[in-house]
Amino acid sequence: MFTGKDLGKTISKNFKHSLIEKELTIPKLAKKLGQARFTVNNFLNRLDQGSATLNTICKYANASGVSPYELFYESKLVPRKIEKKGEK
Repeated sequence: MFTGKDLGKTISKNFKHSLIEKELTIPKLAKKLGQARFTVNNFLNRLDQGSATLNTICKYANASGVSPYELFYESKLVPRKIEKKGEK
């Protein structure tokens, strides 16, 4: 049975992978949101526990440049390789 906690873990993994893909660190995201780093870390912990609200998920997704619906798909679990400038 798929639970809210399972969904939270899926969203959390996808969100973390999208941060890596966009080279967006927690301090950078916190600055974009006008929040402290520990607030962003608390959000990530709530995601893992399946207790983050949809409103908060959308807020963080939009701030990081990700469409919120993309975070719900299991197929996003494996991040694409990030190409560095000058790399092919």
